[in-house]
Formats: sequence, structure tokens, C-alpha cells
Amino acid sequence: MSVAATRRAEPAPRDLRPLVLLALGGLICLVHLWQWRRPARPSPPHRYLWLAGGSLAEGLYLLPAAATTADLYRAAGLAAPSGLPAALPASGAELTLRDGGAPATGPMTNPLRPLFFQAIAVNHADRELLVTVPGIGPALADRIVRHREQNGPYLRPEGLLAVAGIGPRLLDRFRPYLEFSP
Repeated sequence: MSVAATRRAEPAPRDLRPLVLLALGGLICLVHLWQWRRPARPSPPHRYLWLAGGSLAEGLYLLPAAATTADLYRAAGLAAPSGLPAALPASGAELTLRDGGAPATGPMTNPLRPLFFQAIAVNHADRELLVTVPGIGPALADRIVRHREQNGPYLRPEGLLAVAGIGPRLLDRFRPYLEFSP
């Protein structure tokens, strides 16, 4: 046999680069799928409150959701009154602590409110923006927008009482977060 015949009989060496790239791509996909299937650890909910009173400096505080009113009195170095409600007010509220007295709560009235908690113009807001207001869920936001489209703008907060599902107590809950300009 000649040398030329021997070379033809030998198989040519294969290029393994495409196979290596395919295996590497499959490995990357498996790692991403494994991470995607792991449950994400939820971040603990927090709330923003404007606090004043006691040894606490007046200002905006980020508090864990598990914090109670008694915890705030202890941190401020004040005597907590008996019968104190454990729950803190909603995020965006102002809380003034008094030594031995019940805390005064209300909507934020300090100068920083426009920077952090701007009122939403209910006559111009869409469903997604209305859902960000405490007390308004997706279904209620849809009803507010639908009622506004059918009957015109809300001129006063009491105009929202015409929307199904909104009563005086619920209106009082989200009134500080809404603006009624035409």
C-alpha cells in the first residue's frame, strides 16, 4: 500500500470546539434554571414615619414592620402610657410621642412631605398609580377610573363616595394621599 492510500483510510481529526461550546452553554442554562427555581427571600416590609418627641431627633424614620408603638417610646426614652395600641400608623404618617400620653398621629404635615409622599391627582391618575395609595386595590382603582370616565372629574373628596366600595371610613383612610384638582 502506498502512503496516500493509508492517509485516506485514517479518519480526519474532529474539531471539538462546537461540542465544548454546546456543553458550556447547557451548563450555564442549568445554573440559571437552578437559581431561578430557588424561592427568593422576601425583604422584610418597612414603613416610613415622621417621628418627633422625647430624645428622638425629629425626622423621617424607616422602621421595620414588626416595630410597635411601645418600641418607639423605649427608643425615645419616654414612659409609654397604659393601653397603648401596638400597631403603628400607616406609612407616611406623622407620629408625635408624648411622655406618659398617647401619641398624636395624623397625615404628614412637615416640610418633607412633598418630597416623599406627594398627593396623587385622582382626576389624572391611572389604575397603576391609584393602586399605590394605601387602601386602594386593583379592583377599586378600576372602579374609580371607570366612574371618573363616565361621570367626569372628582371636584371634592366626597365625590369618591359615589364609587361602589368606598364609604366614609375608607375615604378618610386615603384622603391625605389624593389631590382633587380638575
